[in-house]
Amino acid sequence: MVSVAAVPIPRFVLFASLIAGSLCTFGERADARPVKIVVIGDNNIKGKGVDLSEAYPAQMERALHARAIDAQVINAGRNGDTAISVLARLSSLVPTDTDVAVVSIGVNDVVYHGVHPDVSRANVREIGQRLRARGIEVVLLPTGGRFQGVLAAKPEYHIEKGFGPKPGTTEWHLTPAGYAVLVQRDLPLVMNAIARAQASANR
Repeated sequence: MVSVAAVPIPRFVLFASLIAGSLCTFGERADARPVKIVVIGDNNIKGKGVDLSEAYPAQMERALHARAIDAQVINAGRNGDTAISVLARLSSLVPTDTDVAVVSIGVNDVVYHGVHPDVSRANVREIGQRLRARGIEVVLLPTGGRFQGVLAAKPEYHIEKGFGPKPGTTEWHLTPAGYAVLVQRDLPLVMNAIARAQASANR
């Protein structure tokens, strides 16, 4: 009978076995399904005025795929949506197997419904807290013009003509090129959230 100790295992075989057993591609969960990301918001997220394939969530998914991150990004935006409405239907809006939620909501509460900005911000924080309590990583983004950042003052990145939304409205929507700029801006935040979700899932 040959002793196991008498049959040395080459070092490169041991090293390969260790790598195969522990290596996990960035964006890949231990259960080998894509990372599920739900993007919640209003017109800015839904992509009013552009094809859904050119809206923020779809462009974010392509940007992640370009970095070899296996992710499914769901567009849960709704034109005219509010933080109050999102809170009311949060359980159904964000499935239980969601890994990351990206949230940009609240401007319509203030502009169209007279909600105080502080109350709107508190509602957004509550959305984040409820999602985190479910074990979901959360990226809270600004809303309205603050979501658009420097692009808010650049008419060439907007569907509408003019130099901003009409008074008392939020009708100032981005073009596909505008969404592309914001996706590159926010991509590091989303990638960090994916890394946190992956670390938690692989424990």
